Amino acid sequence: TLVSMIHVNNEMGSVQPVEEAGSLLSKFPKIQFHVDHVQGITKVPLHLNKAGIDLCTISAHKFHGPRGVGLLYVREGANLMPLVSGGEQENGFRSGTENLPAIVAMAKALRLSLDASKTGLAKMENLLGQLREGLAEIDGVVCNTPVHHSAPHIMNFSVDGVKPEVLIHALEQRNIYVSTKSACSSREDGASRVLLAAGISGERAEQAIRVSLSFESSEHDIEETVKALKGIIPGLRKVGEGA
Repeated sequence: TLVSMIHVNNEMGSVQPVEEAGSLLSKFPKIQFHVDHVQGITKVPLHLNKAGIDLCTISAHKFHGPRGVGLLYVREGANLMPLVSGGEQENGFRSGTENLPAIVAMAKALRLSLDASKTGLAKMENLLGQLREGLAEIDGVVCNTPVHHSAPHIMNFSVDGVKPEVLIHALEQRNIYVSTKSACSSREDGASRVLLAAGISGERAEQAIRVSLSFESSEHDIEETVKALKGIIPGLRKVGEGA
């Protein structure tokens, strides 16, 4: 009835073969194909018609829009049942007063971000490569984000012998903000289920850190991050060994 895929993984940055999946699903016209394009919007291009996508979702907060508002693309002819019946809002799919200021802000933020992507994507790719090279210089650090078929704005890496929560707080003191896992699972204890599913060992998955870039990121940001990690990690590792 429905196939749903995430386009860009929100923890590792891996890009899924959406167009290939759409080509296979075109042989089964009764199946609706939904793609979660939240993490990829403005960063990883996606051709909806070419991929045969029936439904596609994005969220405004991923391109500096307000939280709590998003967009659903519905292919002409796709059949949907109303989420909330009653009024004629949202073409009859969801009744209730619409948050017009948030919708307008999302549209404006999307235009600005798409404009920034015209020149910003190449810069972002270079910054991610610079970060990868810097991480490779630090003993005990391994990148979990694949080199190929991955987004230009996400880097996931693990630090041997260091608890990620401790490292995050140490970076916060230098005004560098990173995360563990995704925002929707950051409160869960233990190893990332995404990294485990990718075949990464439990210990390494427990030590994972995620860095996200934007079109506003600079070479200075990357240099300061790598410099901070080189200064912080050896000390934290010694503390861990002493404990």
